[in-house]
Amino acid sequence: MTGTTHALVGAAVGALIRHPGWAFLGGVASHAILDNLPHKDYERSAGLPLDILGLLSVLAFSISSKRPEMTAGALGGLSPDMENIVPDDNADKAKIFPSHWFHHEDRVTDAAVLTEVLVGAAALLLLKSVSK
Repeated sequence: MTGTTHALVGAAVGALIRHPGWAFLGGVASHAILDNLPHKDYERSAGLPLDILGLLSVLAFSISSKRPEMTAGALGGLSPDMENIVPDDNADKAKIFPSHWFHHEDRVTDAAVLTEVLVGAAALLLLKSVSK
C-alpha cells in the first residue's frame, strides 16, 4: 500500500475514534490490516513523488480540519513504515512491525491496484461524511 492510502485510512479511523491517542493506535492497527490486503508495493523511485504529494495533501487536510484525531490517525497509519524509509543492504533483515515480516508481493492478485483504489475511495467518502 502507498503511504497515501495508509494516511487516508488512518485519518478516517481517527475521525471515527475522536480521541487523538486512540486515533493514533487505530491508525497503526489500520496499517496492519491494510498490509494484509492484496496489494503491490511500488518501487521507491517510481511512485515516490506522487505518494509524497498525496501524503502532504492528506496531512494538510487533516491539520486544516482542526480535528487533531484525524492528524493523529494519519500519523499512526504512516508510522509503521518509518522502518522502511532508510534503504538497507539486507532486505531480509528482521522488521519491527509484524505485518512487515512477510513479502507483500506474495499476496498480489490481479485486483491489487483495484483493492488500493477502492480502499482509498472508501476512506475519502468516510472523511467527507464525518467532516461536515
